[in-house]
Amino acid sequence: MSYLLDTNLLLRLVQDTHPMHRDAADAVDQLLDRNETLYIIPQNIVEF
Repeated sequence: MSYLLDTNLLLRLVQDTHPMHRDAADAVDQLLDRNETLYIIPQNIVEF
């Protein structure tokens, strides 16, 4: 299955002091462990 990553998730990944950082990283790690396809789109970059 493919997943479109939300900008909020991407922000949490780079904000290592944010309370949701670990949850965001764990979620992405689990998807990658399952060999899922993860996408970002130009809109993510604009919002980021």
